[in-house]
Amino acid sequence: MTHWTSADLEAFNNRRRVAQTEQLSESDSKHRVDKEDATYELEKDLMFDCNIYFNRLKDMGRILDFVHINDSRGEKPDIPDYLILLPHNKIIFIECKSAKGKLSKGQKEWIKRAAGMDIEIHVCKSMESVIEVVSPLTKEDL
Repeated sequence: MTHWTSADLEAFNNRRRVAQTEQLSESDSKHRVDKEDATYELEKDLMFDCNIYFNRLKDMGRILDFVHINDSRGEKPDIPDYLILLPHNKIIFIECKSAKGKLSKGQKEWIKRAAGMDIEIHVCKSMESVIEVVSPLTKEDL
């Protein structure tokens, strides 16, 4: 299986920027990813990239499935954004945050309770950190 190289990541970022440019009006351009340091001003931009990445991993057979479960205005805003179903009966949660984003009190409590039940949760503020967390868990030899 192929792994994400820096060239893959750059091509991915370029495709995402093209897709965002097509979706956003010029007045919304301030919400796009800062190209110099790849930080995300808005969580929705990071989640947009995560959806692409997780779909690619699913298509490659590297993850079984993923669920984008959080809507911050929904009934359960403290639950992490993603549940990732990995091979070998492993499940992890990922909470996406913008560069300046902070966990809410409810999110901190949820994470603390889940950690007490040995549930793996990662808070990620960049696509690179998402890849760093997920990639080692999706290798064929696990």
